[in-house]
Amino acid sequence: MNQDASLPDGARSKVALLIGRRGIVGSYTKTRLVPFGEYIPLRAALGWLATISRAAASNMVPGDGAHLVHATDRLGRPLPLGVLICFESAFPDMSRVDADRGAQLIVYQTSDSTFQESWAPAQHASLSAVRAAETGRPVVQAALTGVTAVIASQRPGPAVLPRRAARVRAWPSALSLCRTAGPPVAGHLLLVVATPAVPGRSTHC
Repeated sequence: MNQDASLPDGARSKVALLIGRRGIVGSYTKTRLVPFGEYIPLRAALGWLATISRAAASNMVPGDGAHLVHATDRLGRPLPLGVLICFESAFPDMSRVDADRGAQLIVYQTSDSTFQESWAPAQHASLSAVRAAETGRPVVQAALTGVTAVIASQRPGPAVLPRRAARVRAWPSALSLCRTAGPPVAGHLLLVVATPAVPGRSTHC
């Protein structure tokens, strides 16, 4: 599940959760936030931009860096996942750290609703293909809006699901496609939850 999470003190973070048969079994908090979309750099000096634009009304709180989320495959073997969120697919060092720590599969969750009907969703998906080639790990990009794809690190061409928008979507199908790219995942569900795109409103990831 990838969702903007509000803390008791009002602070917000973007959090990905891995849900197993017994509930939440792992989490990752987005570390590299979108400038002006999720925070305003030097807000004390530049915060006025939020009054004349769609810049972030408040700063999201970043996570504390990469760490693995642990699933199991259908044979009950450990399956370490490197889970990253949207904009982070642009940074090769983040997926490389996950791979160096033992990730067997890299998972990106995204919503590209701001860029519908443009070239951007396809370009975003292509970054996942580059990360697969760099790390030698299969990559899943699960998109609320945009391109959902599974990229094998050593096979030509991704498996791509049709582009469409939804408020709540479960991706056992996307994870089962990993059978074409790497170890199959069992007993876990990757949920992507977000508010649907609203005309005239920017959505940042």
